[in-house]
Order: sequence, then structure tokens, then C-alpha cells
Amino acid sequence: WELGDWPERTPRHLGERLYDNLLPSTVSELNSEVPYWPGSPYGGPTTRSRTIGDFHDWYSLPNWKTYDQNAPRFSSEYGFRAAPHISTIDAMISKEKQWEPTGPQNIVWEYHFGRCGWLAGVLPEFGEPESLEDYVALTQETQATLMRYAVEVYRKRMFETSGSLIWMYNEPWPSVSFSVVDLFGRQKAAYFWLKSACAPVIGFFYENEGGLGYWGVNDHLGELSCELLIRRFNHEGALLGEAACEGTLQAAQVSELLKELPSELVIEEPTREFLHATLRCGDSQSERVFHLGHRRDWVLFPAAISATATTLDDGLIEVTLEAATYVHFVSLSVDDPLARYSDNFFDLLPGEPRMIEIRTAGNVDVTVTAANADRLQIAVT
Repeated sequence: WELGDWPERTPRHLGERLYDNLLPSTVSELNSEVPYWPGSPYGGPTTRSRTIGDFHDWYSLPNWKTYDQNAPRFSSEYGFRAAPHISTIDAMISKEKQWEPTGPQNIVWEYHFGRCGWLAGVLPEFGEPESLEDYVALTQETQATLMRYAVEVYRKRMFETSGSLIWMYNEPWPSVSFSVVDLFGRQKAAYFWLKSACAPVIGFFYENEGGLGYWGVNDHLGELSCELLIRRFNHEGALLGEAACEGTLQAAQVSELLKELPSELVIEEPTREFLHATLRCGDSQSERVFHLGHRRDWVLFPAAISATATTLDDGLIEVTLEAATYVHFVSLSVDDPLARYSDNFFDLLPGEPRMIEIRTAGNVDVTVTAANADRLQIAVT
């Protein structure tokens, strides 16, 4: 009420007695041991405190790398918008209004939040969409990248930041929204990237003024021995360098496994190279791909994906994918909004097969898309 324009609308904070008197006294009367939290965000002199209480972390946008500088004690709301799957767009916008040379600018898209100011501010870092398919893929990659980065930053600050709540899981109507699962149940890229970032054991690269290092997080109450393999590739598929090491992730702690990378892993051409890390700790495995620079500047080479799809049992399909070169942002989909995928929106490494399981109703063709490969339709056998 104090920070917005509400003082101009009403002379007092409506509901103040409910939040500050009636509800806390009622909670205390019913059970004096239950703590009362009057709202969200709350804590500090202006409710925007990063050192007391919970905080809605929207102030890092559009400069999303400042999530690290702005991270609060508890981030109770943060996220980013993305367009849903094209099948969902078909249900929400008529074909003739879906795309124009200037992109999603008409009043129908505006009604569905396609003119989001933050999205317009960040999307150019990832690329300029030239089609509806580009727009869907790039907005979903943008959302997934920003939200995963926030989670990694929060977890790296363990326990200075002790929790976070994403905004949001699903949505009440189809739009270019903050949801990671759309109205019909289709999962966006951010769903899978967040799932990976929230695993009990994760590893990730962290870039700061001192250079690039690699960190591990262990949420378990016992220490874990781990093996780390980092490889450097170019986009054409050549292995340029690799390094392996062993280490320990302390119980319920974050560990800096590599303060800086060895010379064979230093990226020399940021637009044409990337790093791939695999962290193994017992039964846990965490993979991470890392690029330097803006996504829009990457030089991705045209790739060809070979794939097979086999029915294992009623409703379970096993898809195996492989490519000779690097393939970025590979996505699988079937004509079933409630289908569930063991993984999705991943990168294919050169010459390394990837197996994905899809649980779906009935035998349906599988569509495969990627940032640098032609659309592929696979018949299930």
C-alpha cells in the first residue's frame, strides 16, 4: 500500500486490521506455537528486504544475471514468460492472427500477453524469431535459461538463500505466461530445466569476474564422493579438450569443485564452442552444457538427427536419438497434451545416443525439432 499508488486511492490500508490484528490473534488463540506470517512478500522496513523475510525477485529483470547480486533470504516469487507449444497456440489464436512479419504484435497477441515488456527486453539476447516456430522455441529457451540460472544462484548461496518458490507451475487459461506447464498440460522447456536444477545433487558452471568455475550442491545429510568429467567441443562435433577429477560433496553444503578450469577447457571461440560436464555421485548424475556469450551469437551448424521409436508396453514409447554433430535444444512431442517425457529440450552430443521414454495414450508418431536440425517425424514401431 505504501509503495504503490494506493495512498492516492484510499486514505488507509484496507484490511490492515485483518492482517495485523484479527488473524494473528486468532492463530495465537487456537495454537500459540504456530507462527503467523502476515503476507508475501514480508519483512524489513519496505517488504522489499533481501536480508529479512521473503522477497519477490522481479527486480533482477531484464538484467537477469543480477539474480546473484539481488538474491534474498527466501525468494517466494520469481519467473519469466514464454509462449506455449504450437498446438496450444492453435487452440488460443486463429491461424490468420498467429504470425505477421513483425511478429506477435496484433491485438490478439496483446490479449494473450505476447507483448510482454520483459520478454521484449530479454529475447534479443537469444535471437530474433522469424516464424511462429522460432518465437515458441526462443521464448521457451529464454524462460528456461533465466529460471534455471536463478535456481542455481539461489542454491549456490546455501544457506544465505534457503528456499525459493517459482512463479508459476501451471495456468488457468492459454497465454504467453509465467507457467512451466500450460493450460492443457503440455510442459515447456523450463519444466525440464528446473526439474534438473532442483535435483538433490547438482553440478553447474558459475561465471564471475574471476573467471569460470564449477560448483556442486549436495542436499543429502551425508557426504558424497564424486567424479567429474568436463569436455570441450566445437559445434561441428570435434572434441577439443577434456579433464577429469575426483572430489567430495560435503553433507548439506555447496562445494567449489573447480575454482578455475584447466587450460584445455578454456573456450577460445565463444560463438563456436561449448563445455559439457557430467558429475557422478553414487547413483546421482548431473549433466550441464555451458556456452559463453549471448545465444543469438552462437554459430550452430546444420545437423541431421537419426531416430527410432519403439513401443515397449501399453502407452510407453522408447525413442533413441543420435547425431554426428552437436544439436541444440532438441524437443520431442506427440499429439497428446498429457504425455509425459523422461527428459526433453536437451542437447545431443556428437556420436552419443540419447534414449527418451514417453508415456502416452496410444501409439502416435513422434515429432522431433531442434535449433539446428530439420523437423523429423518418427513412426512408432
